[in-house]
Amino acid sequence: MSGKPQVTTSPPSKTVADIVQKARIPLVVADLTVTDAPLCQVNDAFADLTGYDEQEIIGRNCRFLQGEQPAPAAQRDDIKRAIDGFQESRGMLLNFRVDGSAFANFLFLFPLTEPVTNRRLMLGSQFDVTPHISRNLVNERLHELIDVAGPFLSGANGDVLLNNFTIFSRSIHAQIEAGFLREDIERRLEFSEK
Repeated sequence: MSGKPQVTTSPPSKTVADIVQKARIPLVVADLTVTDAPLCQVNDAFADLTGYDEQEIIGRNCRFLQGEQPAPAAQRDDIKRAIDGFQESRGMLLNFRVDGSAFANFLFLFPLTEPVTNRRLMLGSQFDVTPHISRNLVNERLHELIDVAGPFLSGANGDVLLNNFTIFSRSIHAQIEAGFLREDIERRLEFSEK
């Protein structure tokens, strides 16, 4: 695996770790208190999606999934802004599994503040949209993500996040219906096969 060497980072709190590990959807947790936001936890669904073992991943920034084809500058800038600003984000990335096969990854990022320590983390959820994109599939994915994020939400902040999900969901649906995401996926996968 190319890229920067692994760094030492401590695992998230038991509360965060338990929620992430029990999730059926691919999830990672990055430690924003360490330079380059290395991953401090991945779940089994993420390992299944990418083919990488946890020991290969912990301590690395998730960009190793880009392989030798770094994401376009605009996408990298969006992710960097989300991390630096401790904000939600989402976007499409071309990623590669351990066997070298490409997949279109619809990435969701959500900032978390760990209970007790107040350590800043970023929860990332990956969604392989290579086979197809449909309104129902994206809607199902958003509901799964809301279920996972639920324990992290409280009071008015939770209401705001759920409202943002509704707005975000409508935005994705509009892009799907307009064909923008499908065209982007097809273009990126076509490029990766050359």
